[in-house]
Amino acid sequence: MSNRKLTFLSLLSAATIAGRIFFQFLPNIQPVTTIIIFTAIYFSFIDAILVNTLVIFISNLYLGFGIWTIYQIICYTVIILIAVILKKFNNFKKSILLQAIYSFFSGFIFGLVYSLLISSMFSNFKSYWVYLLADMPFNLLHAIGNIVIYLIIVPILLKIIKKYFY
Repeated sequence: MSNRKLTFLSLLSAATIAGRIFFQFLPNIQPVTTIIIFTAIYFSFIDAILVNTLVIFISNLYLGFGIWTIYQIICYTVIILIAVILKKFNNFKKSILLQAIYSFFSGFIFGLVYSLLISSMFSNFKSYWVYLLADMPFNLLHAIGNIVIYLIIVPILLKIIKKYFY
C-alpha cells in the first residue's frame, strides 16, 4: 500500500469517526455506510474492511463498546461484499446515482443482518421478526441518511481521488 493511499484511508477513517460521533444525536444517520461503500467501490475489499473495522472500533470506544461492535462490523462487511460484487458492473461503477440507491438499500440490509444476529443471541431466532419490525423506522432513517450523505460526500471524494490517484 502506498503512503498516499494509506494517508487517504487514514484521513477518511478519521473523518468518518468524527462524523459518526458528531451525528450521534440523530438516530441511525451517520456517514459510515456511505464511506465503506465508497471505499469498496473505488478502492478494494480489504481497504473497505480496514476502514470499517477502524471506524467501528474507535468510534465505539467513545459511543459504547459491546457485543454489538462485532455485529456492526459483520453487517458492514456484508454491505461491503455486495458493493464489491456490484462494482464489477460498469454501469454501477460509473453511476453515482446507482451507488446512492444501493446506499439507500444498505440501510435495510444492515437492519436485516443486525436483527438476525441480535435475535440469534437472545432468542435462538424466535424473535427475529419482532427485532426486524421494531427496528424498521430506524432502518428507514438509516437508508434516507445514507442516500443524502452519499449524494453530498461522494462527488467531493471522487474529485480528491481523481486528483491524487488517477
